[in-house]
Amino acid sequence: MLLTPLYLGPVSYYSAILSHHNTPVFDVHQHYQKQSYVNRTTIYGANGALNLIIPIQHVGQKFSLKEAKIAHDYPWRKQHVKSFISAYRTSAYFEFFEDDFIPLIQKKETFLLDYTYALHHFIMGIISAEPIPPKKESTTYLKETKDDYRNVFHPKQKQNTSTPYPQVFENKHGFISDLSIVDLIFNLGNKTSAYL
Repeated sequence: MLLTPLYLGPVSYYSAILSHHNTPVFDVHQHYQKQSYVNRTTIYGANGALNLIIPIQHVGQKFSLKEAKIAHDYPWRKQHVKSFISAYRTSAYFEFFEDDFIPLIQKKETFLLDYTYALHHFIMGIISAEPIPPKKESTTYLKETKDDYRNVFHPKQKQNTSTPYPQVFENKHGFISDLSIVDLIFNLGNKTSAYL
């Protein structure tokens, strides 16, 4: 299974990972794509779907994911932490995960991949019953391969995957499908794996 590493990817992304029995290979040599889940995640805020974006330093026209560096000249971590707390403090399980999750969001990394992998490891520790295997990365850009999921998960191609589950603001805006995996975790807790 070939995947793009994503920032707190959507529910469908983690459902696909769990449904494959082999360790995913992350393509880190593909070009960085703007307006993708590589540096954005979507959560359920008080006013509906809310995009949280990690700013990236642009070092030229094209650069690989492996080269993508986080821009530190804007206090985006503070904004993300406030947004997560505001969105999920009344959810059933946020309090249970908060002490581990918030420091990961606040962690200062140079490279986007290091940040993404730390969060991915945290998520997999919650949703997977199996020991977490070491990450596998591509050694070069792969044009096409069997089980290529790199272009499946994109904000403009929302997956309508979800059986409704309780969400904090669903009484205001209804159920919103395929949000960040943290929406599922903070609302379902230890039932997340069974749901996926």
